[in-house]
Amino acid sequence: DSIVLDAVDALASATLVGKADVLQVMNNTALTTLNPAGLANKGDAATGSKVHIMNNDNAGFTTLETGTSRMHELKIVGNAALTTIDLTSYLTAGNAPAANDTVTAADLATVTFILDITGNAIAGTLTPVDNAGQQTTGLVSAELAAEAKLIAAHLFGFTQGTVVAQADFVGLQATANSEDQYNNDTDFSTAGGGINTAAEWALLTAN
Repeated sequence: DSIVLDAVDALASATLVGKADVLQVMNNTALTTLNPAGLANKGDAATGSKVHIMNNDNAGFTTLETGTSRMHELKIVGNAALTTIDLTSYLTAGNAPAANDTVTAADLATVTFILDITGNAIAGTLTPVDNAGQQTTGLVSAELAAEAKLIAAHLFGFTQGTVVAQADFVGLQATANSEDQYNNDTDFSTAGGGINTAAEWALLTAN
């Protein structure tokens, strides 16, 4: 089952309950309040639910709290005023179904798991390695270093399927020297895709 709210011009507020395999909330110019915290998982046991919150650009849409816990895709992308995200549900099994999961390696072999938190108004700072190559790169974002970092680390630990885990914050890719010439493991430039490797996520701190 799917819940799709796409380009509903008059939609200012939505509170979602029930179950869905796919949630898509996209391109809603009037949306200021979205509450999917009561939405339970109904995703396939081998993959999970797809949640896409994308391109909702109203200046009042600043916070988001998720409700699902079994993740196949989580895309929070291009929401111009979104500064605060709460992904705790993915760490606490929020609204998880009671059914037993019987997942095999074969089930996961062709699955692509996606965590994408890019193009929002999330704050952070990058302090690149200095010219002498002595300073450890500082990558700080209180919003991303909490739940998102743990989720990314979990995904990168998978031995089956394919993982995409990427994020950025305001100004990250445009910061001078965001491509680290002293450490081939870190490249936060536009070409480097922001924070998108296990090594880069490991650098992220909350302060």
